[in-house]
Amino acid sequence: MFFIEDENFILDKDKKFIEKVVFEEQNFPFYLQPFQTFFDKKPVFVHQLLRRPEKRKSDEFFNSPYSDPFISILNSFCSNNNIKYNEMLRCAINISFWNDTQKCEIHSDHIFPHCQLLICLNDTDPNSETVILDDDKKTELLRVKPKKYKGIYFENKPHYHYYPRSGYRAMLVYTFR
Repeated sequence: MFFIEDENFILDKDKKFIEKVVFEEQNFPFYLQPFQTFFDKKPVFVHQLLRRPEKRKSDEFFNSPYSDPFISILNSFCSNNNIKYNEMLRCAINISFWNDTQKCEIHSDHIFPHCQLLICLNDTDPNSETVILDDDKKTELLRVKPKKYKGIYFENKPHYHYYPRSGYRAMLVYTFR
């Protein structure tokens, strides 16, 4: 098992897109979802660029007209770190916020083998860390402090995050294989 933390892979044009279109123009759609993981009841705002395989039709690919910059970001990270992938499984931006709960439930994004890339898109509460666990869900393997445009890559591990005590936490989530 290995982890990659990278802060220097997002192209300037993609950062400008995120800043302008996602956060400044105020018309980038986020939808309230009543749960963050499959079994909690903690709300989150989500922009689904590519829905989970089990949630999309066989002929459906991207669910969002904004997919190109986000494909570029994944490809840039993979190129920068010599990672090859054959299939993108999911791509979404999750906006989480304080909800009287310290952390989300421990979870894996899929029940089958996959790789994951999480990218922090905003300056947020430094205590809203992501924690990656071993398969036993008891041993902490890595704790990652959020930093704008920092990406963390890992393979098929249970994980959770702490909710920000103020503001919100915007994370770009990719799963692929």
